Formats: sequence, structure tokens, C-alpha cells
Amino acid sequence: MLAACLSHGEAVQADVSFLVFENAKQKEYLGAHTSVLGVDPFFPLKTGYYVDFRWINPSAPRAVLGIPLLPVAGEFRSPKVNEILLPSTVTDYVGVQPGAQASVELIYAGSDPPIVHRLDDLRLIGIFDIPGPDRGRIDPFWRLSYVDEPLLTVRGTGGTEATTVPVLLNKAVVQDFLRSVELQRSSSTPHPARSQLVVSATAVANVPAVQNKVVSLLEVQGLKLADKANQAGAHSYRVLLPERNNFVSAQREQGKIGTGGTYFAGLLLILLAFGTGGLQVLATLTRWRDYGVLQAVGFSPGQILMVYGGQLLLVLTTAILFAGLAVLLSSSLAGSREVFATAAVLAVLATVAGSVPALLWPMRTRPAAMLKELQ
Repeated sequence: MLAACLSHGEAVQADVSFLVFENAKQKEYLGAHTSVLGVDPFFPLKTGYYVDFRWINPSAPRAVLGIPLLPVAGEFRSPKVNEILLPSTVTDYVGVQPGAQASVELIYAGSDPPIVHRLDDLRLIGIFDIPGPDRGRIDPFWRLSYVDEPLLTVRGTGGTEATTVPVLLNKAVVQDFLRSVELQRSSSTPHPARSQLVVSATAVANVPAVQNKVVSLLEVQGLKLADKANQAGAHSYRVLLPERNNFVSAQREQGKIGTGGTYFAGLLLILLAFGTGGLQVLATLTRWRDYGVLQAVGFSPGQILMVYGGQLLLVLTTAILFAGLAVLLSSSLAGSREVFATAAVLAVLATVAGSVPALLWPMRTRPAAMLKELQ
């Protein structure tokens, strides 16, 4: 992935809160201070979020990190103007689910005092997880309102520090807020316009070619590389490549977990096959004379196999039925039915593969020899 960053909207933060108590005079809210991400329907939620760490720490080296947003509950799509998506760390702290009504105070921290705009009655449509350097860190707060006027806000130790954990709002909502900020600051000294462009390559091998193409397009527009733009008033650009894409890293780690799970599942099936095979050998030796007597009185090898093999199948069927009832009746295991069915089939196959040779072994011995061996 290639990110060409000129930066955009880095000073916008948000206080997201939910009403948790209300009476005739007072209201109490629980919420968290986060960053803001305005998205449209074309924004790839899982792979499109990049962070320039100079925004969080101006003394940090220039570095861009791709941070995935992973769906947890509700709808995972671009929100409309009256909707919002939140990280699970916020919803777990407040104790809300999709459908709850949220209030958001958009805060532009790049001015003194900060510019604030409040949005009410935003419907929570989805919840997501966010791995990354902040480990889902939020700055929680408790707010008391008396007769609809803010009275007291108590924040955690983090206060209002910048974080990479975002709330997702509609792009038009964030753009309207930024336009209102520009109008309110029009009387002060204007700042150079800045923007950010994220370009994705179709493959890692194509990154150098895409980077060269982006640079040539920017230079055609008259922009100079930031390190070379020394003349006054020169428009500049800076190209930043992500240090690491956490989404790709998460896929790689998931692959490792899947490989390890497959290895241990195979090992467990092998142990099950050898264990049931050993128990069947012990049972065959215990019933060795019975096999000889049954064959001597006229039972065919197939009939004997049906008698003793049927006992094994009865034990297996009973165990699977009890396990199936546990899966059906337990709400915490309700989503594991397909996994249970696969595990049951593999367990039956492993048990049969380990037990059948021991069941067939006495069928190859003459009845007289079997009776004579145990006289």
C-alpha cells in the first residue's frame, strides 16, 4: 500500500457520550474522547485507515501505519448523516449496543479556545475492534447536566490527549464542521491549505511504480518535494510509505493460528485413533475365547463384527448425542454448530480407523486355534 500524505483534519477530535441516567432536573452521561474519521460509501473500512504519527507526537519520525477496523456487531458500512460507528472499547465502557442514541461534540483543537459543535441523536449502527499502537485506548469521562446546562465533567487520567482510536461519522458531517471552522477563523491569519491523499497499489511489487507515478503527477501540478521547497510560498508535498499494514499482519498472524490449530487438531485425531485402537485390542484379547465359541456354534464373521462393532457405534452415537444437546441448549455455543458437526465426523472417522483393524483381527483366525490357545 502507498500513502501519499499532505495531512488533513488532524486537529479534529470528538467527545462521544450516551445518556445513562435522567430525572426531572439532572442528566448523567458516560462517554469517551477519541479522534474522528469521516467516511463515504467508497471508503474501505477494513484497510483504508492510515495514521501519520507526527499528528500524535510532533517530535516522532515521519511514519505512517495502516490500522484495520474489524466488524464486531451491527452493520459495518459507511454511516449516514444521522448515524455513527464506534470502537468496542467505547461501547463496552458505556454498556450500549447498536440502536442506542449517541451525542457527539466535534472539537477543533487547533484554535484557542477550541471550536466545538454538538451533534445529538446519532444512531449507533455498528461496533468495530481496532488493533494498533494504542491497543484501543480511549479517554473516558463522566458528565453531569443540570436543567439541561452542563455542570460538571470528570475525565480520566488521559484527559483530552490525541489517540488513533476513531469514531466513524459521515464524511459530509465532518466537512461541514471543517467549513464552519474556516469561517470562524477567517479573521485570523490564514494557514496554508493542507490535504491528504491515500493511494493503494494492487500488489507490493507495484508500489515503486505507483510511487513514481504519484510523484510525477504532483510535480506536474507545480508542487515541490518538502525537503527541496525552500523558496517562499512554494507548494510542497511529502510521500510517506506505511511502516507496516496491521491488516496484513493480522492476516498473517491468523494464518499462523490456523496452521497451529490444524496441526494440533490432526495430532488429537491421531491420538484418538491410537487410543481407541488400543482399547479395542484389549477388548479383543479379553473376548478372544468368545470369538472362537461364537464361530464354533455357527456365527459368521460378519455377524460377530456386527455384534461387537455395534457396541462401539452405540457408545459413539450416545456420546455425540449428549454433546449435540449441550451445543443446542447452550446459548454461548449456539454459533459453534458447524464446527461441532465437523469435529463429530472427524472423531467418528478416527475412532473407526483405529478400531476396525482390532475388530477384524480375530476374524482371520480359525475357531479351533482360538479355543486351543486359551485352554
